[in-house]
Amino acid sequence: MAPANPDLSIGGPGPTARESVIAAARACYAELGVDATRMEDVARRAGVSRQHLYSFVSGRDELLELALLARLAEMGATLAARAADGPDDLVDLIAWQIAEGVRLGREDPEFVRLAEATPRIRLNHILTSRDSPLHGINHRAYGPIFARAMAAGRLRTDVTTDSMIEWLQGVMTLLSGRDDLSDAEQDAMVRNYVIPTLLT
Repeated sequence: MAPANPDLSIGGPGPTARESVIAAARACYAELGVDATRMEDVARRAGVSRQHLYSFVSGRDELLELALLARLAEMGATLAARAADGPDDLVDLIAWQIAEGVRLGREDPEFVRLAEATPRIRLNHILTSRDSPLHGINHRAYGPIFARAMAAGRLRTDVTTDSMIEWLQGVMTLLSGRDDLSDAEQDAMVRNYVIPTLLT
């Protein structure tokens, strides 16, 4: 969904006006609930008129999606930072990183709240599609690990990194919804079926 006007900003250092609107929406969603939040609530929290709010977003659906993507970007940054503290062994590191991503997707209250409010088809697109902004977020989270695997001569070369990231997005989305798997069962699934699709 294209933004109404992505270049509007307050000017100078700090968040853009659009980022401030998204932050206001996130605060309203947390305080009032997603369904109960009105555009008037967001406008008031952002310090703009309701009419001016539409200079930044096209409507309620886009605002919800932007809030979800903002939270996903934060979660991706957390995941990327944690990779430095992961295991030294490459297979263990990939399994650990996937488990951390799945855990974040299951346990983060804001992500869960926003994901549940997003229409299922649109949510599926955001979480699994190559043209979703999440693809770039996952590139930052998994790129250093894939670069390490490539330097070690262990990363598959018959498929692109983009396609591997897209595959991982789908796997992590699937695993996030599997509450029937113990940690050990999930780890075994990742090591037996997922990692062999990435490494030689």
